[in-house]
Amino acid sequence: MDLVLQTAQTIRDEKLLSSGAIVVIAVSGGPDSMALLHVMHRLSSAQNYKLIVAHVNHQFRGAESEQEAEAVEEYARTLSIPFRGTAIDVPAYVRKHGGNTQAAARQLRYQYLHEVAEEAGAAAIALAHHADDQVETVVMNMLRGSSPSGLIGMLMRRTEKNMKLIRPFLRIPKERLVAYCQDERISFYLDSSNMSRKYTRNRIRLDIIPQLLDINPKLPEAVDRMAEILREEDQYLNEQTNKAAERIVHFAVKSCSVSRKSWLAEPVALQRRLIKLILHYIAGGDYSSDFVKIESIRLAIDNDIQPSWTSQIDSCVRIRRSYDHIEWLPGLLEEQLNTHYEYNIESSEGDLWIPEAEALLKIHIESSRLELGYIRDNLMDQQLEACFDAEQISFPLTVRSRRIGDRIELLGLNGSKKVKDMFIDLKIIQKWRDQVPLIVDHEGRILWIPGIGRSRHGLIHSHTSRLLRMQLYPSSSLI
Repeated sequence: MDLVLQTAQTIRDEKLLSSGAIVVIAVSGGPDSMALLHVMHRLSSAQNYKLIVAHVNHQFRGAESEQEAEAVEEYARTLSIPFRGTAIDVPAYVRKHGGNTQAAARQLRYQYLHEVAEEAGAAAIALAHHADDQVETVVMNMLRGSSPSGLIGMLMRRTEKNMKLIRPFLRIPKERLVAYCQDERISFYLDSSNMSRKYTRNRIRLDIIPQLLDINPKLPEAVDRMAEILREEDQYLNEQTNKAAERIVHFAVKSCSVSRKSWLAEPVALQRRLIKLILHYIAGGDYSSDFVKIESIRLAIDNDIQPSWTSQIDSCVRIRRSYDHIEWLPGLLEEQLNTHYEYNIESSEGDLWIPEAEALLKIHIESSRLELGYIRDNLMDQQLEACFDAEQISFPLTVRSRRIGDRIELLGLNGSKKVKDMFIDLKIIQKWRDQVPLIVDHEGRILWIPGIGRSRHGLIHSHTSRLLRMQLYPSSSLI
């Protein structure tokens, strides 16, 4: 079939573009992108496409790169298509920021394409990846030990940063594109760096794929068939992962959390996908090919030996476990949390907002004599309310965070108990232990730890005439 007609059919069948769409064509100057530009120009009249040519000079090859940029601009002018071009010193960028040269070039190139598309109000960015590129991508991902998502290779249509990326040539071999340029007398450039074997992709293209083609001349068709099968299965697993996330993951604005028990009830396959989903939610980016990182996280959560730990995943994400609670947070590990606080309450009545605990403490005195049964209810059943005989309490009171060596003489317990041990026994999450308020009297006795327990000091009896009532109203539960 004629390349123009085949491309038109692909666009129609795959719903890549609508009539009248504004399309940014990424053109490097090679035969594939020059063919794409020419084909899209041929289709633009009938479909009323509004085209924009975008070119990035990565400054890898000096004068050669500049010559290609000028040639692309000139050809766009010949076709009366608006041209947008930029020069980015990728080698200098890599020297400053480090990383892989090809990956940096791709990142900066796509960043510019998105800028052009956003400025133009484009519906899509058209890329000239072809069937040979697809084979190279799948083989590369296979060698890296990729997940099934990686073996799908590139998609003909996907969305990135709210912009549609389309690849109309993805099922067309490169030799057809070269032949098309020759038949239509379209000038193109061959990137000399494509012959350098220092790049992994080039070695795959030049050395590995020719041998695979000797074994199976229909390798591109076989890869496309495999990708189609995996794509459907991957879509199904993604749907199951999203359902699992709805069941067990609590997403907050900048973090998320999950019960370890619920997590371990999910199949391992979904656990790995949930990790990728959560990492993407918090940090963005693509973690799909980083099996070592994904698996190390999964095994850490699965490990029963250490009930509490914090782990820095990368510069973007950290994970904290405290017993059954798994929390995912953005950014680097914080330094020692400075949540130690102390507030003196001079009056025996009033309200105190405790910002560190995100809670309101209400304290007031009741003068009337109370029924003993009602008093017992307040002593035993109300975890966020406690009552004391005001005559037995030494004022003023202090509300503070825990300190090393704190002990409380618990009601119903002979002797005292370390506050630290109580937190451990009750499996209080590590980050909350410094937030929980302790109410201490003037003699330094811990009277009450809201939600945890009260002391045996200031017990109410039938002759109590003045009742000290303390109530804590957290904005969100501490326990």
